[in-house]
Amino acid sequence: MEKLRRFSRQRQMVLDVVKNRTKHPTADKVYEILKKDHPEISLGTVYRNLNLLAEMGEISRVETSSVKDHFDGNQHPHAHFVCRKCGGVFDLNLDISQLLQSAKGVEGSFQVEDCKVLVQGVCEDCLKKEE
Repeated sequence: MEKLRRFSRQRQMVLDVVKNRTKHPTADKVYEILKKDHPEISLGTVYRNLNLLAEMGEISRVETSSVKDHFDGNQHPHAHFVCRKCGGVFDLNLDISQLLQSAKGVEGSFQVEDCKVLVQGVCEDCLKKEE
């Protein structure tokens, strides 16, 4: 039986920060944003709530080759782009619906339940800085 979670103002604040960002923030970035208006919040509280929200399916954890996970409030299937220079994580407008519908492998067909597409390269801002 799933444990019933009661409403938490701090959890809602963390959720709002993640849902209102197109650049997928790390826990440190969420903390930095919240700390400005809520100096009482701790980094531990932010981490706990991000992990809980990801576990509940309210947000997604975007695992990159970086040490720090990024978090995404967009729960629709989509791909991500990771900049190898600045470490930024961005949504990519790629149609991955065919991957989600079905897959055929060497040993037969599969029912796909999840698909994570991660594209790496250099973002537009970093390319401009190089010029």
